[in-house]
Amino acid sequence: MATAAAQSAPVVISAGEHDGYSRIAFQGEGADITIAQTGRRITLQNVNQGAAFDMSSINDRRKAYRILAARNVQANGQNAIELTLNCDCDVRTM
Repeated sequence: MATAAAQSAPVVISAGEHDGYSRIAFQGEGADITIAQTGRRITLQNVNQGAAFDMSSINDRRKAYRILAARNVQANGQNAIELTLNCDCDVRTM
């Protein structure tokens, strides 16, 4: 039996480059997302647990130059998104 996440279209993570910073944006339950940074690795936890994410704007099309790669990982027993930066950058949320 297919799950609801497998039946629905993946959530697209959009990415872009702006003057002085790279930006990513995705749909989801943003109020509870937590961000942890260890060096050049960023972990986004409490993202939409039922969703599959399309990270092609980051991984394939390289629309956010400071983000080298994005992938799904497990963190604290939950699905999370891990970003690898190609610089010693600060992370900010809006």
